[in-house]
Amino acid sequence: MIIARFTGQLKGWWDNYLANEQRFQIMNATKTEDEKTVQNSVYSLVMNIIEHFSGRWSDNSETIRTMLQNLRCKTLTSFRWYKDIFLSRVMELPESNSTYWKSKFIDGLPPLFAERIRKVFRGAGMSIDYNNYSYGKLFSVCTQEGLALCNEIKLNQEIKKHPLTEIQQLGDFCEQFAIDIPSKRKKSHKKDFKNKKGLPEKRHEKTQRRKAFHKARKGFIKSKNPQACYKCGRVGHYAKDCKIKDKIKELDLDDHIKDTL
Repeated sequence: MIIARFTGQLKGWWDNYLANEQRFQIMNATKTEDEKTVQNSVYSLVMNIIEHFSGRWSDNSETIRTMLQNLRCKTLTSFRWYKDIFLSRVMELPESNSTYWKSKFIDGLPPLFAERIRKVFRGAGMSIDYNNYSYGKLFSVCTQEGLALCNEIKLNQEIKKHPLTEIQQLGDFCEQFAIDIPSKRKKSHKKDFKNKKGLPEKRHEKTQRRKAFHKARKGFIKSKNPQACYKCGRVGHYAKDCKIKDKIKELDLDDHIKDTL
């Protein structure tokens, strides 16, 4: 028998914790099937073990409601986890098929994605009648819209990579219906630059300043005229190398005559 093999906590629970009356009720539990009384002691024993050791057999509805109220799917990467946890818990509630918990499942999704799902269910109406939808339908629409969103993101990325090709193809399509595509190029507007006094500055003045600047940067250019000695006036040497004046000074002549030479 199962009880004879109990050890540890189960043996202590059966021998010491339960009263004789409780053990008698478990061992003699029965149920009715096809108008016949059938022994149901194994099922009764298992339910009592669950009741005393895990507490799941008692009413945990309030705990489950609190958990579902705080359950959120922050990103779509956690959607499968969110769906499985929500479904496993909500089915333990007696009011699991109520519209409140169905709408609560949508509210727990990321805000923008949740509004996208509501728009699908709302259709042309102003409100959503969740009584017409099962949890399976909710999960199916969320999955379809999630895949559609992924495709839209991929398409936008491809358009950004190849903008000119896409615009050209769109232009070829629109030409078939005589539709003009507005160009995204900004029109260039000529602006008159103003000087410090607020008057428009003329273009040729800017050109003159550029020329003067480049002219100032040019290096020193030697004159093409040959240099002449300022002592004797002859070309070919400098004053420091002039020997004629020195020889004139050595002559025994009047100073006035020396200056005229």
